Amino acid sequence: MLSIANLSKDFKNNTIFDCASVSFYEGITGIVGLNGSGKTTLLNCIAGFTSYSGDISLNGVLLNPYSYVKRIKFGIGYLTQESNLLENETVKTNLIIAVELLFKNKICRTELIERTIDEYNLHPLLNQKCSTLSGGERKRFELSLTLLNIDTLKAVLLDEPFTGIDYENCNFVFSKIKEIKRKCIIIIDHNVDLLFKLSDNIYRVTDFKLLDIFTNKL
Repeated sequence: MLSIANLSKDFKNNTIFDCASVSFYEGITGIVGLNGSGKTTLLNCIAGFTSYSGDISLNGVLLNPYSYVKRIKFGIGYLTQESNLLENETVKTNLIIAVELLFKNKICRTELIERTIDEYNLHPLLNQKCSTLSGGERKRFELSLTLLNIDTLKAVLLDEPFTGIDYENCNFVFSKIKEIKRKCIIIIDHNVDLLFKLSDNIYRVTDFKLLDIFTNKL
């Protein structure tokens, strides 16, 4: 369970999520709202990308003292809206670096790299520089990196996973998210139709207030 208590964030002369409290459980939660309403800021707070007031806990562990890197080790995966790939390096190099940062055992590293390449159909992309990837190829690869340590992930944050991608890759990403729905998953996307199909719960962020629920599919 991911718990938020009394969350506030001062941003550009506004107080976002003024003392908001909410809990996210196993399953898929979709979050909708207008541009600039604070959706990405919410995920950035959870992931440790930005400072905030209040408490954020994961399975009873208070995350406030920990950086983004430490929060990964506690089991938070984050697919950000902005790409974090090394653009002038190949897909293969980016994959190797990501695996080496997460795992120390060389045998485990090799097995994980091979499995990820197969599972996400990365073979045709391995020698391409990331700067040359299409929107769909990029999103598919970024999702593979986000879920590298899927066995230990407890919460997965996805910021616009369906934006700017083709039909085939959209279906692929949709299927992958459904496969891991026993995790605590929070998704932001402007494709409301897909969110409704995918999510167990839908929340709305409005006027910098968190969170006004308007549907619950459970």
